[in-house]
Amino acid sequence: MLDVAQKDLIIRSTILLKTGMGEIPFDEYIKKFDRLESRYIPPKEEWLPPDEALYGVKDIYRVPLDKAKRLRFKAIKYTFKHHYENNRFYRNLCKEKGVSPDDIKREEDLMKIPLLPDKFFKNYPEGKEFAFWIANIYTGDLPSIFIKKKNPKIDDIMREFNRKGLKITYSSGTSGRHTFIPRDERTFNRAVYGGAKGFISMAYPRWDFDRVHGYLSLYAR
Repeated sequence: MLDVAQKDLIIRSTILLKTGMGEIPFDEYIKKFDRLESRYIPPKEEWLPPDEALYGVKDIYRVPLDKAKRLRFKAIKYTFKHHYENNRFYRNLCKEKGVSPDDIKREEDLMKIPLLPDKFFKNYPEGKEFAFWIANIYTGDLPSIFIKKKNPKIDDIMREFNRKGLKITYSSGTSGRHTFIPRDERTFNRAVYGGAKGFISMAYPRWDFDRVHGYLSLYAR
């Protein structure tokens, strides 16, 4: 599921890449995309395993299988350990399931990692309780916020969290209820860049912005 920021980046990148470009080698194509969206890419010396898997490969659809498995395993294992150590709610869930990062030693062990169903992120309270719900499921150090209104709406709470550097992304709500997921800025940038890179890669070597419908559809001729 792509959030509003991912959709916006996909369309914006498509416009920029289309301007004045004919068919070019894929490596050059992706380099141009990376230059246009450099603000979403951390310095290489700061890359972590998830960054290696996302930013470190040019064509995400044509990575040799063995390399893809190695990158995937390292990225998921690192991410699992990060959430386990920095999210009390998730750590307690893992303890209930009897799984810890020490149990993840090979690719087959990835299936042991406890996952949260998508419905979990739709089952949130209203008003000030929404702030406590966000605080409970967020991974990392939560910024302090002050909510002035006695009966704040979800938008009011999101605005305060986002103002302090948190990135609360949300779905369009077409199912009748929004999905809310809080992220730190680095994780948010990965999600936005990854969604855009996936679509831009599929659009190679040609694309036609005039045939884009809505936010998501990207048609290649």
